[in-house]
Amino acid sequence: MDAQTPPTQEALLTPEQRQDIESNHTPPPGLRGVSALRHELTLEQIKDIEDNKDVAAMSYLWILSVVVLYARQDSPFIQYHARQGLWLFLISIPVWLIPGVGQYLEFFVLALMIIGFLNAAQGKQHDLPVIGQLAKGTLTLRDLWKTLLQGILRGLSVLKRGLHSEKSNVVQRGEEKQEA
Repeated sequence: MDAQTPPTQEALLTPEQRQDIESNHTPPPGLRGVSALRHELTLEQIKDIEDNKDVAAMSYLWILSVVVLYARQDSPFIQYHARQGLWLFLISIPVWLIPGVGQYLEFFVLALMIIGFLNAAQGKQHDLPVIGQLAKGTLTLRDLWKTLLQGILRGLSVLKRGLHSEKSNVVQRGEEKQEA
């Protein structure tokens, strides 16, 4: 192969990796446990994942998601994880500003960051709950806000019914005592 000829997709993998992929005995390194996806990935995608797992994992470290998103636009694997990392970063900012409850909510954001970090480091592309949909654009903040408000209103309605029912029971007990 001369210096001007770019390497083929097969030249990017070791002979052992090529043989394993072709024989379907074992998935490529870093893709263990993702055997269903193995058949759908091209050699170029496998190479992208293998070469960029560490950078994709770094995109879950708050502000680094912005840097990675704009610095590594050539890798679909990095872009996938950087978008999720960016959403987690953007959500963590207002969460920090909420007094009291924000500290507890930050644990959920941190847990999602750890899950995303581990997925990227292992070469997996799993959507994080809610964040994955936001990153893909299939869920908007408006939809999320509506759902959140509906849940809060439903909870308040249940609480109100419970308090009203308890108040009725107290009044009935008071009437029974007066009759006795």
